[in-house]
Amino acid sequence: MTEQQLEYTFDLFGYSDLFQKLRYPIKVSGEFDNVDIEVLESFLDWYVFDNTDKVLFDDFIYHFRIFKKIYENNNLPYRPW
Repeated sequence: MTEQQLEYTFDLFGYSDLFQKLRYPIKVSGEFDNVDIEVLESFLDWYVFDNTDKVLFDDFIYHFRIFKKIYENNNLPYRPW
């Protein structure tokens, strides 16, 4: 996924401030280079980041990796909204 796609996706879910804070670590880590955009969209839909000032990259990527594994194994519970 390109940096522009990442930025657009974060903006779409209202997390543009979070993306600006995590932009450099995301780019350096390469964690999202081979991630489908649907996984990130689903992650940002499920998780709520109320205070983006306190979100650290290590915490963010930890939760994303767990979510990605669950998503890929299709073990997410049904959300009827």
